[in-house]
Amino acid sequence: MDVRAVLVQVQQGASNRRISRNLKIHRQTVKSYRQWAEAQGPLTGELPLIEGLQRLAKEALATSPPPQNRSSVEPHREVVEKLRDEGVEIAAIWQRLQERGYPGGYAAVWPLSGTNIPWQAGRPHVSKSPGSWQRSPGWRSGLS
Repeated sequence: MDVRAVLVQVQQGASNRRISRNLKIHRQTVKSYRQWAEAQGPLTGELPLIEGLQRLAKEALATSPPPQNRSSVEPHREVVEKLRDEGVEIAAIWQRLQERGYPGGYAAVWPLSGTNIPWQAGRPHVSKSPGSWQRSPGWRSGLS
C-alpha cells in the first residue's frame, strides 16, 4: 500500500471515499492515514520520500495484536478431562459444572471435551436405535 499516493490525494483535497475508490483500499485505511498525517504534519509542503513515509506510518499506526481469549471453562479443565476420561457425556459435564457455579453455556464446555463430533446448537441427539434418532428433552427448535 502506497502511503504517499494516499497523502498526495489528501493534499489535493480528495474525499476519503474518492481516494478509497481510486486506490482500491478501504475507506477506514484512508481515514487512518489522513488523521495520522494531519497530526504529524506531512501534509504541509512537499511530501517526504515513500520509504520515510512508510516507516513513519508503520511506527505510528502499528497496532498491538488482539488479546488472546481465555475460555471460561479453563479453570475447570482438570474436572472436564477427568469426567471425559470416565466416559461422562458433555451435557452431563456441563450440568456438573453448573452445579459448582459455572455460569457458562454448553458451547463453552464442548471444545474442552476432547470430542471430534461437530457441536450442534441445542442439546446433543440421543440415539434410540441404529438409523433413527430423537432429540433429547429440552432441545429447542429453531436454533441453528
